[in-house]
Amino acid sequence: MTSFHERNNPLYLLGKRLLLLCIFGAILLMIPGVWKVYMQERESRTLRNEAVGALSDLEAREKRVREQIDTLNTSRGLETALREQFSLAKEGENLIIVVGRPSSEILSEKTKGLLGWFGNLVGW
Repeated sequence: MTSFHERNNPLYLLGKRLLLLCIFGAILLMIPGVWKVYMQERESRTLRNEAVGALSDLEAREKRVREQIDTLNTSRGLETALREQFSLAKEGENLIIVVGRPSSEILSEKTKGLLGWFGNLVGW
C-alpha cells in the first residue's frame, strides 16, 4: 500500500517529470553535434569513394606504364619506339607512299548516273 502512495506523491511525480524534461533537453542539445558528425561521415564517405576511384585509375596507369617499360626493354620494342618517334629506317628499306584516286575521278563516277549504271550492267 505504501508503494501506491509513493507513486501518487506529487513530489515524486514532479521529480519524474523534471527528470524526463532534463533527458529531453539533453537530447535536444545533442542533436546539432550528432548532425555535424553525420554530415562529416557522409563527406568522408564521398571523399573515400573518390580516392578509391583515383587509386584504381593510378593502378591501371601503373600497369600500362610497366607494360610499356617491359616492351621497351626488348630489342624489338626499342626498335619500334625509335621508328615511331624519329621516323628511322633500316639500311636498304624503302619508303612506300600510298596515293588515293584523284577526287575528279571519284566525282565522275558519281555523276555517270543511269547511263553509267546501264553500261556496267551490259558490260560496255
